[in-house]
Order: sequence, then structure tokens, then C-alpha cells
Amino acid sequence: MLTSDGAILISYTDRDSIVYSVLRVFTWVVTTGVGGWLLSIHGQLETASGLVSLAALTLLAWLIVRRKLKASHRFEIRPDAMIVDGKDVFYADDIGDNWPKLKKKDKHSDRMVIAGICGTRFIEYMTATRFDECDRTPEVLAEDLKNAMEQLWGRREVTFPGTT
Repeated sequence: MLTSDGAILISYTDRDSIVYSVLRVFTWVVTTGVGGWLLSIHGQLETASGLVSLAALTLLAWLIVRRKLKASHRFEIRPDAMIVDGKDVFYADDIGDNWPKLKKKDKHSDRMVIAGICGTRFIEYMTATRFDECDRTPEVLAEDLKNAMEQLWGRREVTFPGTT
């Protein structure tokens, strides 16, 4: 979408991997502790209430761990800079002709990064994680970014009326 400053704003939803990992570890620790507590109270889980409690705990842990948490991200392409999530600013002159490209992160095919050279450093600007095997968010995001940069940075020699 276009902003009032003449920039192109692109928003996307990603899986929140840090919160997701912390939640999985927390859930595992809590359910292990509660399961151990249930075993100590009910002995060998011979009672029906002990088995039902343990089954309910297992179901709850499974539901929490399987849940995919979402995080909203955005980047803004201005005529002079790219702003990621409203806080990280990368200037077009530092990026130059080394526009960011989509790359695989580690060996996981569902985690992709848009990265490139800014100044003298290699920077991972943003991460896009697929929600499933049919999700094409990383490819669409990379193409939207490329199109926005072509629109605003690809024609730097053009002088628009009202600009100096």
C-alpha cells in the first residue's frame, strides 16, 4: 500500500519462532512436572481419575505445542531508505545495486530470509516462515520487495516535480 510520504508499505504475517520455541519448552517442563506429580499422587495411575487427568494433560500440551503463533511484520520502501518493522533503517545508497534476495536459512526449507549486502556487511533483513508446504509467503514477499525497489530505486535519475 502507498503511504502519504510516497513510500510503499508491505505487511506480512510470519510464524513467531522465538515465542513459539519458548512456549514449547515451557509447556514441556510444566507438563512433565504435572505428570510426575500425578504419578506420585495416584501411584501407578490405577484409578480412572488419574488416567483421565494424565490424558487431559497430554491433550492440553499437544494443543499448545501444535499451535502456530503469528507475528505481524512490515517493511517500508521510501525513495531514500528501507525501514523494517518501523525501527531498522537501511539507506538506499548503502544498499546500492545489491538488492536483497531470498535465501534459505540453514537447511530448513520452511525458514527463508531476505538478505543482502548493505554497506560492507551482509544483513538478514527479514525472515519469512512458511505455515505449511503450500504457503508461498517468502516468494511473494521477495517479489513485492523487488517490485517496490524497482519503482522507487530503479529510476533514481528521474527527477519528480516538487522534489529537489
